[in-house]
Amino acid sequence: MENPMIKRQRVGMALASAVALAIGSGSAWADSDDCGRVGTWFGAASNGMTWLATDSPGTSATAGQMTLEWVKIPPNFFEYGAGRLTNGKGNWVKVRHGEYKYSYVAYGVDTSTPLTVGVQPVYMFRVTGTAFLADCDHVETDYAVEFFYPAESPTPIPIPGGTATETRMPLP
Repeated sequence: MENPMIKRQRVGMALASAVALAIGSGSAWADSDDCGRVGTWFGAASNGMTWLATDSPGTSATAGQMTLEWVKIPPNFFEYGAGRLTNGKGNWVKVRHGEYKYSYVAYGVDTSTPLTVGVQPVYMFRVTGTAFLADCDHVETDYAVEFFYPAESPTPIPIPGGTATETRMPLP
């Protein structure tokens, strides 16, 4: 029978080796010279919209999910009968060092219907773009927008895209 102290040391060494392997292989975190997308960002687009984005890791260091919470929404987003804009939900994928592709969707919803009926989507928009890390705390993006009206329409109406910037939010 193996001494419990030696067994504990072997388990500890095995765990330390696994963590070192994960860090060294990049399977859990971005390269030290590529800060990556994971974190919280404040963004501002050329159309006047601003947001807080939370980018979380996925199953690897090269892809993940994103959620955008709107801070400022231009008035034209409330046309077509929408009384509210849902948060944006999407994903990001690393293309190469410092460059990421992203895509997200959000819905304009009718808030005038009774809650017993449920929230009714009026339109949907899908944004796709490329994010370029200027440094660890600043991102420049370009984007294209597809507008689906009504929300279930299979054919998008292209609307002008633009550019945006994001700044990493320091968290304590």
